Amino acid sequence: MTMEKDGENYFSKLGKVGGKKSVEVRRNRGNIQSLARTILDTRFKPNQNLKKALKGIGIDTSDKISLLEGILSVFSGKALSGDIVAAKFVMDVAGYSLYAKERIAKIKLLERMATIEDDAPLEKEKPPMNLAEIDAEARKLGIYGD
Repeated sequence: MTMEKDGENYFSKLGKVGGKKSVEVRRNRGNIQSLARTILDTRFKPNQNLKKALKGIGIDTSDKISLLEGILSVFSGKALSGDIVAAKFVMDVAGYSLYAKERIAKIKLLERMATIEDDAPLEKEKPPMNLAEIDAEARKLGIYGD
């Protein structure tokens, strides 16, 4: 197989195609997230079964609710009936789980680190090793056999 096609490197062409596809996928992902948020924010009048379930856990059903509120309410009801996975889901969304608290703590730490000025003195850069030093270090490590 020849690597040259039409005077341009084959891998260069392949890289261009991959780059274009990557941009397209990234744009679509943003569109999909936007669509999902729009759908979750959509307000609707709950049906009788959902109204009954919502009333059972103390949610007012006289007004329209968002799809997200409905999902969380249903999962909260499942959690109350003993579904551990549903309980974990609701706690994660609310930020009460250990994982969520850990994530929030990491974000706060990174934000704080970004605003703190670094007073620690920087080490002076060592000059790069020459070939003889690299060879000697490699022999010490057993990379080269004698």
